[in-house]
Amino acid sequence: MIVELPWPAALLSSNARPHHMAKARAVKTARTLAWWRCRAERIPVLPAQTLPVTITFHPPDNRRRDRHNCQDQVKAYIDGIAEAVGIDDFHWRIDWAWGDNAPSGKVVFTLRPIAVNVPFRGTIG
Repeated sequence: MIVELPWPAALLSSNARPHHMAKARAVKTARTLAWWRCRAERIPVLPAQTLPVTITFHPPDNRRRDRHNCQDQVKAYIDGIAEAVGIDDFHWRIDWAWGDNAPSGKVVFTLRPIAVNVPFRGTIG
């Protein structure tokens, strides 16, 4: 399952020093966008388990980026997706990757749920 999101707002950078309300609005917008994008992609609510996730950054330009700062910038996206799929991000195994540049920049989340065995308990009448 793949969720593509736009490059995160500069206000979400750990190096930014915006007013706390401006940052709160940016976080809420990013989190809500991630949640709605999961709904648009029809990503189901998954059973509670460990969720392997690959987060691939496609920056908008060739500037060098601080990898840890980029990880901080997508925290609101992670929270929105975690809420949409029903698995707390504590249970995610995240692999970070860098892709080619994209015209406006984007962040691609690849969710690979682990198969869950459900015991057979009979038939439904």
